[in-house]
Amino acid sequence: MNWDELTQAQQDEAARYFDSQLSPALTPLVVDPVNPFPFLSNL
Repeated sequence: MNWDELTQAQQDEAARYFDSQLSPALTPLVVDPVNPFPFLSNL
């Protein structure tokens, strides 16, 4: 569906989901000598 086809309640819920679940995963990290890449134990 297009955003325009959603009800206001559906748009609100989608926006809340994006802000709480997706946006944090999309936030870029600074990786340089002062801020090394974080350790990922499952790799």
